[in-house]
Amino acid sequence: PELLQLPLAFEPAGGRGHDGAVLPGRHNRCSAIPDLGTRDAEPAARSPERDVRVLITGIAGFAGSHLAEALAARGDTLYGLVEPGTAVANLAAALERFPAALSADRLPPVDLRDADGVAAAVRDFSPDAVLHLGAVAYVPYALEHPEETVAVNVGGTRNVLEAVRRHRPRARVVVVST
Repeated sequence: PELLQLPLAFEPAGGRGHDGAVLPGRHNRCSAIPDLGTRDAEPAARSPERDVRVLITGIAGFAGSHLAEALAARGDTLYGLVEPGTAVANLAAALERFPAALSADRLPPVDLRDADGVAAAVRDFSPDAVLHLGAVAYVPYALEHPEETVAVNVGGTRNVLEAVRRHRPRARVVVVST
């Protein structure tokens, strides 16, 4: 898979004060979304008239749900891996506003530690791009559960990359981490 380092910035809906502090707002928005190319096309062949299939891990999280809404708004077809037992309430607006781009049947519960489940999702959806946001991100939880954190954050990332290598090697992959 081609690995890219792309800056994605979320701007607060309320803007920023004169001192740079975040002002309150109802929804934050993604201010920069990379062009993920065209279906099975070389980067030079990109165009606005595309049918790009994007798989997002961690789609039900804060950043994933905002990213999904922005990608759906520009016409990409989305498939998201949701941690089993996780509510998809963050996706309600995107599911309602963009039913052609995102639907509940394309939000399967898949544990990133399940290599076969991740591989099946990549194989079945055949994405052009994979945006890997799925992780244990809450620091107090991570500190209390270090083995699980490593298994999800490191092992899960390995499973995503291996699934793409095996089933969709031309897909672009963006791994989001801190």
